[in-house]
Amino acid sequence: MIERTIKNKILHSLEMFPAVALVGSGQSGKTTLAKMLQAHFLKVLYLDLELPSDYAKLDHAELFLKQYEDYLVIIDEIQTRTELFPLLRALIDQNRKAGRFLILGSSSPALIKKSAESLAGRIIYHELYPFNMDEMGKEALHKLWVWGAYPGSFLAPTLADSHAWRDAFLRSLTERDIPAFGINASPVQIHRLLTMIAHSQGQLLNSSALAKNFSLSLPTIQKMLDIFEGAYADSRLFTAI
Repeated sequence: MIERTIKNKILHSLEMFPAVALVGSGQSGKTTLAKMLQAHFLKVLYLDLELPSDYAKLDHAELFLKQYEDYLVIIDEIQTRTELFPLLRALIDQNRKAGRFLILGSSSPALIKKSAESLAGRIIYHELYPFNMDEMGKEALHKLWVWGAYPGSFLAPTLADSHAWRDAFLRSLTERDIPAFGINASPVQIHRLLTMIAHSQGQLLNSSALAKNFSLSLPTIQKMLDIFEGAYADSRLFTAI
């Protein structure tokens, strides 16, 4: 497995905080990294909430989690059950020791808001991005640029496979992930807007022009851009005027 530069920071945080959150876009390597971290702990419980069997285990979450007070409990895809955050706060307050929970999820506005409200002072956040040059080496710069930095794309057997992976990822992003954040737009509109933003890379972003091109109000476009950023589909740099 490829060593991620953020790994040691997370291990240090697990020695200091009861809860650690690892957030980032889908397919950036959060689950793989979490499984690498398991080797550093004697007792680990891993729950993937996209598995119906693991999801069902938390139907009576308080009774279930109390059995694992001396474990590192890893909860993957926690954005599917944000109602767990108040319970995690209560469990932490009953036994406030470091390294109790490692939670993984997309950095949606709802996830950050609910976890921040419930776990303030008990949690630290780390963001995981796709591969970078420090992890892959300077000799991989051209491949990172052409193949993309997402693990599934970068590690694909051929460039054609890399293109196919990116097409599938973009389809999932526009048809499932972004609409799940409550955006009121069709997958076609989302894809077109992402394409226009990509063509504006490194330039000043004219939100009013985007709104006009899509026959949408400026507040609607700005909300969509905020959701894109929350889903790690874009990143904006704001300058002081």
